[in-house]
Amino acid sequence: MPSIGIFGTGNIAYAFAKAIVNTEYKLAGVCGRNIENSQIFAKKFYCPIFNSINEMNENIDIYLLAVKDDAIEELSEKINTEKLVLHCSGVQSIDILKQKNKGVIWPLQSINKESFIDFKNTPLCIESNSEPNLIALETFANSLSQSVYKITDKQKKYLHLAAVLSNNFSNHLLALAKNICDEHRLNFNILKPIMIQTVENAFIQHPKLIQTGPAIRKDLKTIDEHLQLLQNNKQLQSLYELLSKSIQEMK
Repeated sequence: MPSIGIFGTGNIAYAFAKAIVNTEYKLAGVCGRNIENSQIFAKKFYCPIFNSINEMNENIDIYLLAVKDDAIEELSEKINTEKLVLHCSGVQSIDILKQKNKGVIWPLQSINKESFIDFKNTPLCIESNSEPNLIALETFANSLSQSVYKITDKQKKYLHLAAVLSNNFSNHLLALAKNICDEHRLNFNILKPIMIQTVENAFIQHPKLIQTGPAIRKDLKTIDEHLQLLQNNKQLQSLYELLSKSIQEMK
């Protein structure tokens, strides 16, 4: 039974551990900076605690660095192994790993350990530095998810950018919309059907082709009315103007 050693006790580490215990892989143990967090993690997933990197033994088949992006390189420098070492970042390059056998397994999902269910339907983007390592990584990824994608480092960077635009930015716009609803005693849930329909349609045909609203119609009267409503919120007013212009100029 192949074994996985996890570095980290945060959201990503929890998500991977939760998935691993339901596969043919063995969760060999966890190594974290905070002993209390490591103890909670170990108790939850019934695995040993490694108090230091040196305690990780060569019986471990895959080292999974489920830590913050800015901690990956420093951690990698401290690990001396011939086994496969993976990080989980959508931003950092595979090249920051110092090991001979290395790869990336990046879950394209917003993950919170309190609410995340599983990886089954989560896209896992993978990359490795050799064909044998890629085969081992793909086998591992397929045990966790039904959606595994082999991508290059350059593709990953653009995919991460696309995820920020589509997920983080749209969520921020929803937060702004909720503020408006709350301020004027409107039920935010009224917007749910139109949002669901928009997202579903965007994956049926090009989102550009289903764009609606005053900007695409060049309805200047409505745009001016909206800008007047936002006169006490200059930042949002500028954002409205910028997005309207982007919609009109999109090719």
